Amino acid sequence: MQRRMLRIFPKSSPLILIFACPLLYLAWAASRAHFIGDINARILAEALILIQHKPFDTIGFVYPNLLVLLAALAPSPLGLSVMGALAGGVTVWMIWRHLYRGTLSTLSRVLFTITFLFTIPILYLFTQSLPDALALMLFAFAWRAFLRFFLGRITWAGFASGLILGLTLFFNLNAIVWGVAFSAGVFGLIQFSHRLPQSKHPGASYGMAMIIAFPVLYIFFSWLYLSWIRFGDIWAFLGNSILPVQGYLKAPGEPVFTMKEAAFITLGEMFYQPLVLAIFSVLIASNALWLAALAIAFSSITLFRGLGLVLYTEPLAIAVFAILALMAIPPRLSRPWRFFLTAAAMVQLVLTPTFTIPSADVQAWHTAILTLTPRPQDILEEQVARAMARAHPASILADHRTIYRYIARAGTSRPFLLPEDANFKEAMVYPPAFVSYILIAENPPPQDAISASYLRTPPRGFVLSAHWPGWRLYRRIDAPDLFPPDLGLNLSTSK
Repeated sequence: MQRRMLRIFPKSSPLILIFACPLLYLAWAASRAHFIGDINARILAEALILIQHKPFDTIGFVYPNLLVLLAALAPSPLGLSVMGALAGGVTVWMIWRHLYRGTLSTLSRVLFTITFLFTIPILYLFTQSLPDALALMLFAFAWRAFLRFFLGRITWAGFASGLILGLTLFFNLNAIVWGVAFSAGVFGLIQFSHRLPQSKHPGASYGMAMIIAFPVLYIFFSWLYLSWIRFGDIWAFLGNSILPVQGYLKAPGEPVFTMKEAAFITLGEMFYQPLVLAIFSVLIASNALWLAALAIAFSSITLFRGLGLVLYTEPLAIAVFAILALMAIPPRLSRPWRFFLTAAAMVQLVLTPTFTIPSADVQAWHTAILTLTPRPQDILEEQVARAMARAHPASILADHRTIYRYIARAGTSRPFLLPEDANFKEAMVYPPAFVSYILIAENPPPQDAISASYLRTPPRGFVLSAHWPGWRLYRRIDAPDLFPPDLGLNLSTSK
């Protein structure tokens, strides 16, 4: 079976590229509009720091390390967008391949594929969030293997599903949510249903659940152990992560959402797409066990969100529910059900422009690709980054967890003296001996000690040189202005 998959994949490469073409165009359009998604900016900055600042062996302690290594192959905003677009092409190909095997007409298959591909939050993830794009691609493979394992009783497919979810954890922490949901689904459905063949065998529910959960849990606990060995704290790899994996936390132990609020948000994401809602209705009508399966998926996402453990964004939830639904469509459907689903797809295509866009970053991206016009803040950010890129190496004291967008825009981390550098602590104590400039964020994250120390007043030997929304630049009194006069940011040209 594995050899058959290896033969199929190369033959499908032209089809994958065809599905990726709209995404590749959107990647180009975002580049033309000088737009960089926040997640891609974080990854790109870390890849540039790895190439230019860190010893290569330290990548083992950066989460997610495989993602950073992949980004280092093409360290540019367009390069990351192209990788995400290709991952999107593979995902759409997986959906098309499943639909092709059923009794759906060609028109219905095309409609379903277009409906998935042209959902705005999904388009954003496949072009501006590389970890989510790769996670969705791997999730599609894992979900297909899981269905073959659970419904087709193919044992190796269960191992494949667990291993794929384990691999996904190297790119996206949300693989834990999916691993828990898959294993809980297997355990619960077998344990409490007497209609499944597996329920006749004692212990089958435990064994099948562990087949799914073990790879994810093994890799997660390996990260905990590695973090304890390296930093003395099992959770340090999350605190040091380049991704906002604890983005739902206001403070440790204080979730943004209550369980009730998280439940309503997840419910809204399940019902965001009419086609997905229609497919779920068909599945529940054909087998009531699907209602229990959807309840487990809903409960898993709500629980993790309510606890504030992972950053499970609304666009990601919308995309996951779409993949769950489309790849679970039964191969044989009656004519009324086929007509019902086709009508739902048409309704969704008509209503797509009216759907609420779930986040400010997605809205900004949507406007940028439609107009191909850079936003004023993007133009300013790029001009500032280019000016910083011309500075001498290690001449700007800054924290990459705050200035990652400027590193991504500049295409280099060399002008910055960062916490990874050997003399960073000494530079914090007496900046004039090490750097010519200090970049300060006016609303810094808690870990940015530089901004916290010098936000109110510059250190001795420095003056406020430039100011723009959200940022300040301090200049050593004997150093020249960093920005050209035509940028209009310099407060004084005196040395």
